[in-house]
Amino acid sequence: MAEKAKIRLHIDQFQIEYEGNGSFLEKDIFNMVEKVMGIHAKYATALSSNPPSVNTKSSPTPPADEFDLSVATIAERLDAKTGPDVVLATAAYLTFSQSETKFSRDNIRGAMKSDVSRYDANVSKNLSQYLRSLVKDKCLNNLADGSYALSASKRKEIESALKNT
Repeated sequence: MAEKAKIRLHIDQFQIEYEGNGSFLEKDIFNMVEKVMGIHAKYATALSSNPPSVNTKSSPTPPADEFDLSVATIAERLDAKTGPDVVLATAAYLTFSQSETKFSRDNIRGAMKSDVSRYDANVSKNLSQYLRSLVKDKCLNNLADGSYALSASKRKEIESALKNT
């Protein structure tokens, strides 16, 4: 089986993210970076004079490098012990590490599975109950399209906890 690899590069306003077969990193990554650097050099003046627009309606997300953490690490830092705690840690992972502003229950379930020490069949079976409870407790918002997002107050609380651990 091929070795898996994950890499994230930031070059000025460009971001390159790759997750997949590790042989790509050995064979093709330098060509790709070289092409991006060529594009950057060619259009650097235009890029710097027209910075990307920022959506001021949503809370700013910390730089990805600051919270490049796994679900398990976030759950550990938040001392997640119950099913709702694990769901909340997973929502924090999707928000801060994956830069998702909203996520579906399938996204939550999929990300929770990566925390093998806390995820089990009961957590999956009770996911609907946990989500309802977290919405009722104003930790998560249930959005119109059926997706979820951290509430503003819980987002600030978790962000602070992650920065201070």
